[in-house]
Formats: sequence, structure tokens, C-alpha cells
Amino acid sequence: MIDYPITLNLQNTHEQNTHIEAPMANVGSIRFFLYVYNNADEIDYMSYDLARVVFQKNNGNRTQNDCFITSTHILCEVKSTDYDYAGRVNAELWLYKDDVKAAPIPFRFMAVASVGANLIPSENQMDAFDTLLTGLQSKYDNFPFLNSLGTYPMVDALTAAYPDGLDEFGRRLQGGFFVTSFDPPHFFTWSTITERWEDMGSISGAKGTIIFNVNANTPTAPVEARVNDWLMSLSDSEIIVGNLTMARGDVAKITSLDPFELELIGNVRGEKGDTGSAATIEVLRTETLAAGSQAVVINEGTENAAQFVFKLPQGENGADGEGSGDMTAATYDPQGKKKDVFAAIEDSVEAHIIDPMPHQFTDGSVVYRYGLQVNNGIVVMVYEEVE
Repeated sequence: MIDYPITLNLQNTHEQNTHIEAPMANVGSIRFFLYVYNNADEIDYMSYDLARVVFQKNNGNRTQNDCFITSTHILCEVKSTDYDYAGRVNAELWLYKDDVKAAPIPFRFMAVASVGANLIPSENQMDAFDTLLTGLQSKYDNFPFLNSLGTYPMVDALTAAYPDGLDEFGRRLQGGFFVTSFDPPHFFTWSTITERWEDMGSISGAKGTIIFNVNANTPTAPVEARVNDWLMSLSDSEIIVGNLTMARGDVAKITSLDPFELELIGNVRGEKGDTGSAATIEVLRTETLAAGSQAVVINEGTENAAQFVFKLPQGENGADGEGSGDMTAATYDPQGKKKDVFAAIEDSVEAHIIDPMPHQFTDGSVVYRYGLQVNNGIVVMVYEEVE
């Protein structure tokens, strides 16, 4: 429970700024202790029958809370959901006497929401500022419109230009200014609580370490280099950078700009490894698969000593030959000699012609060979015993 004392005046029909910043959410109830005056005199609270505080919601609707009237003040307990948005909240106090409502007493306060320290990716402060405001305006309905109104070199110059936070028409400035005397520049906005310009800090973070690549002798620091920035050599040969001789891959940190001096940090390349063993390939065996199967090669060895097994499908049967016939191998080659039958017949006929006794017969256990000869025009049979 958070308590806020508020002083109001019946005669002030203009919106009265309470200079209160009430939290948006997760705070439970908020109690307003309303002290009401009629010019210089405090009103007689007990003479009124009813008191209400009405809030203008962001969607145009209104919510109202009945208050408790005491002899010294009016106590109104509300919840942050009654005003449901961050920024300026417009409210009114309604007082009733004999069921007649007196003129409403307008007042206002600021509803604020904390913003977590999240990183906002951006190219510069203006991008970060726009990203931050866009996120807040999308998260909270009726979040006050803010923007960067410009820059001033010093805080005194900003204060002199806008001493009360109002523009030339007397309106509250909806934004702020960057003051460039800070590095990086700080953003200032007008606070209705302190009635002065408040430093909101820098939108951008500290500049990170830069790594500069060099590939030639570098006697002076790079133009944008700062102390603690790094340099890395990309030269294939040794080069002189400041006070160091750097090899390829060496990384050094700048310790001084004038004179230009560095401290070697290390090398991004690791040490050269041992020479690996030569790879070998060996064919262990081949296997025949069924026709139509997918060929497979399997390594039964290691990556450096491969032992391949080839599994290959056998070929499909060939197409039938042309022509026809009824002779089988059992008929023309009963002994399975698989010879050219025509050549065998020719050889046999030639040998028969040359041999004078190509035929044989037996007489008991004796084998004879015989043949025909022509003597003086007479055909005679001749034979002899085969040894």
C-alpha cells in the first residue's frame, strides 16, 4: 500500500498538477489523502454526503471510486488498473451534498512504469532512443509522446533556453535534449516532480574493443585506434608493428598511442600438428549378388587403412538367339568335350583318308585294323594286328 497526500482547491477549475508519480502495476492498492480548500480555508468534510474520484481511461471510458469521508480529509483507495496506462493521468474529485454534485475538481498525476536494463541494438543513440520509446508506447497505452528535440553543448545552455520546461507557447515540452559535453552524450528531460531538467543518462553503452587487421609494417597507430584496442597480423611474413615484430596470426593490445606501443597477447593459430600416417587401401574380396541388386562397397577397415568389400550384382540373362533346332548338347557332345563339332568331323574325315587302315575289328582277344587298297585295278582288303 502506497499513500499520497494531495491538496486541492474548490475554486481552481483548471487541472491541478499534484506532482505525484504513481507506479503502474504490481503495487496493490494506492491511497490518496485528499485535503480540499475553499480558497484559504479547508472545507467542512462532514457536510458532504459522498465523495468520488473519477479517472479518465485510455479507451475514453471512465472509472470511479467512492471515497471515505473523515473529519480531516477524504480517503480514496484505488488500484493501478483504474487508470491502466503510463503517462499523465487525468482525474476529478466529485463532491455531493443533498444528492447534488458540486463542480468537479480536476487534478492530474503521473503514472510511471520501470524499464528494465535491457540491451537495445542500434547503430547510434538516436536509433536506441527511438527503439526504446517505440517499445514503451506499444506496451503502455497513452504513453506520453517523447522525442529528441535537439542538442545543447552544455546543461547551462539547455537550462537558459527552457528554464521552466515550457515551449514558446507555454506548453510542456514533449521530449528532451542531448547534452554533448558528456561522452557519450546524455539525454535530459524536464521533471514535473523536481521542476528542473533531469539527466536520464546515456542511451548508448561504452564503446567496445576494436580489432584492427594489419598486413604491412605499421609504425603508427590506426587513426581510430584507442588504448586497449587490438591489432592482428594477416601478413604471410613478419612485419614491424609499433614496437613489436609480429608473425601471421599474432594479436597484440595497444598500451600507448604516442609512442605507439603494443603488448603481445598471443597467436590465433595453433601449433603445427604431427605428420599423419599415409592412408592405405586394400580390396578384401568381391561378392556376387542377385541380378538387379544394388551394388555395395563396404569399408571393413579404418579411415586411414581402408579394406573394401565389393558386392556386385550378376548380369541379367541375355536375349534368346535367332534360328531354331532340336539338337541338344547331350546329342552332339555326349562326353562334354565342348568342341566345335564341325571342325571335329573335318579332322576325323581327313585322318580317315590319310590312314590306309582306319578301321578296326576283333577276333577273340586280338584287335586288328583294316582298310581297302587297289592293286593293279583290283580292290583288296588288307589288315594287320594291332600291337
